Amino acid sequence: MLEILVADMAKIESSDLGFALTGEKPHLEAYRASTLSAEQDEAALRNLTKDNPKPQLQLSALAEAMAQKVRLGDVVFTSRRAKV
Repeated sequence: MLEILVADMAKIESSDLGFALTGEKPHLEAYRASTLSAEQDEAALRNLTKDNPKPQLQLSALAEAMAQKVRLGDVVFTSRRAKV
Protein backbone atom coordinates (compact mmCIF):
# COMPACT_ATOMS: atom_id res chain seq x y z
CA MET A 1 0.00 0.00 0.00
CA LEU A 2 2.81 2.42 0.83
CA GLU A 3 4.44 1.69 -2.53
CA ILE A 4 1.21 2.61 -4.29
CA LEU A 5 1.02 5.90 -2.39
CA VAL A 6 4.61 6.74 -3.32
CA ALA A 7 3.85 5.89 -6.96
CA ASP A 8 0.78 8.14 -6.89
CA MET A 9 2.89 10.98 -5.48
CA ALA A 10 5.37 10.50 -8.32
CA LYS A 11 2.48 10.63 -10.81
CA ILE A 12 1.28 13.88 -9.24
CA GLU A 13 4.71 15.39 -9.74
CA SER A 14 5.12 14.17 -13.31
CA SER A 15 1.61 15.32 -14.24
CA ASP A 16 2.16 18.86 -13.04
CA LEU A 17 5.53 18.96 -14.78
CA GLY A 18 3.94 17.68 -18.00
CA PHE A 19 1.20 20.28 -17.81
CA ALA A 20 3.67 23.05 -17.06
CA LEU A 21 5.65 22.11 -20.17
CA THR A 22 2.80 21.41 -22.59
CA GLY A 23 -0.42 22.85 -21.21
CA GLU A 24 -2.21 19.70 -22.40
CA LYS A 25 -5.41 18.65 -20.62
CA PRO A 26 -4.51 14.94 -20.18
CA HIS A 27 -1.83 15.97 -17.67
CA LEU A 28 -4.45 17.82 -15.64
CA GLU A 29 -6.73 14.78 -15.69
CA ALA A 30 -3.86 12.50 -14.62
CA TYR A 31 -2.99 14.93 -11.81
CA ARG A 32 -6.55 14.91 -10.49
CA ALA A 33 -6.81 11.11 -10.67
CA SER A 34 -3.45 10.64 -8.94
CA THR A 35 -4.34 13.14 -6.23
CA LEU A 36 -7.60 11.33 -5.50
CA SER A 37 -5.85 7.96 -5.50
CA ALA A 38 -3.12 9.22 -3.15
CA GLU A 39 -5.74 10.55 -0.72
CA GLN A 40 -7.50 7.18 -0.75
CA ASP A 41 -4.19 5.35 -0.24
CA GLU A 42 -3.32 7.53 2.73
CA ALA A 43 -6.73 6.89 4.31
CA ALA A 44 -6.30 3.14 3.81
CA LEU A 45 -2.84 3.25 5.40
CA ARG A 46 -4.18 5.21 8.36
CA ASN A 47 -6.87 2.58 8.81
CA LEU A 48 -4.36 -0.27 8.58
CA THR A 49 -2.09 1.29 11.19
CA LYS A 50 -4.74 2.80 13.49
CA ASP A 51 -3.57 0.70 16.44
CA ASN A 52 0.09 1.65 16.09
CA PRO A 53 1.11 5.21 17.04
CA LYS A 54 4.55 5.22 15.39
CA PRO A 55 3.31 4.61 11.83
CA GLN A 56 0.52 7.10 12.48
CA LEU A 57 3.12 9.79 13.22
CA GLN A 58 5.08 8.83 10.13
CA LEU A 59 1.89 9.00 8.06
CA SER A 60 1.25 12.49 9.37
CA ALA A 61 4.64 13.60 8.06
CA LEU A 62 4.00 11.84 4.76
CA ALA A 63 0.56 13.43 4.50
CA GLU A 64 2.12 16.88 4.96
CA ALA A 65 4.67 16.15 2.20
CA MET A 66 1.84 15.01 -0.04
CA ALA A 67 -0.16 18.15 0.74
CA GLN A 68 2.84 20.31 -0.17
CA LYS A 69 3.21 18.47 -3.47
CA VAL A 70 -0.48 18.99 -4.23
CA ARG A 71 -0.30 22.70 -3.33
CA LEU A 72 2.69 23.10 -5.64
CA GLY A 73 0.81 21.27 -8.38
CA ASP A 74 -2.16 23.59 -7.91
CA VAL A 75 0.12 26.61 -8.30
CA VAL A 76 1.68 25.13 -11.44
CA PHE A 77 -1.71 24.43 -13.01
CA THR A 78 -3.09 27.87 -12.10
CA SER A 79 0.00 29.61 -13.44
CA ARG A 80 0.06 27.61 -16.67
CA ARG A 81 -3.65 28.16 -17.34
CA ALA A 82 -3.14 31.90 -16.88
CA LYS A 83 -0.53 31.82 -19.68
CA VAL A 84 -2.80 29.99 -22.15
